[in-house]
Amino acid sequence: KVISVMQSFGVQQIIADGGYMQPIHDRQREMRQTFSKHPESDLVGLEENVRKLVGYLVEEDTVQVVSITGMGGVGKTTLARQ
Repeated sequence: KVISVMQSFGVQQIIADGGYMQPIHDRQREMRQTFSKHPESDLVGLEENVRKLVGYLVEEDTVQVVSITGMGGVGKTTLARQ
């Protein structure tokens, strides 16, 4: 029953050779790696904020969601995309 419920939600087990491929937290960290459509050279003044945000999301085991707030036009979306 559990497997059918998992499948109905699109949840898949990550298993290879009869065991887990790697611990869950390692897999989560790997999945959090970032990429960007825009070259970093196009950004001015966001480098430090990008570095901090990536650090929170990739390095911390307990952080899964980060809120980016601020007035319109200050670069929230650009920061999130980086």
